[in-house]
Amino acid sequence: MTNLIAAADSFIANKILSAPVPPVQLDVDPTAGINEIGKLIQNVVTAAGVILILFGFVQIGVSISQHDSQQRINGFLFLAGGIIVASAPTIMTTIGIPVPWA
Repeated sequence: MTNLIAAADSFIANKILSAPVPPVQLDVDPTAGINEIGKLIQNVVTAAGVILILFGFVQIGVSISQHDSQQRINGFLFLAGGIIVASAPTIMTTIGIPVPWA
């Protein structure tokens, strides 16, 4: 019985070791995953900027209804900051900072 098991083990090991190996693809870009992460970060930053813009509009509207000048100033600051954050990738490309995933 042990000879049969040993023969089966050697047969299986021989078949596994002599199995054909698939060819390696050399045309795959190794930085494709990093570029996808960069695009994801860019989209998250743009979405955060849009949220800041919307929050700035809400604060400006509430400040107008309550006649609160400090809240109006904060609303305009949120609005301006949101515009800057939402357009950050475009600003970086315009001033010459290379963005590899854009």
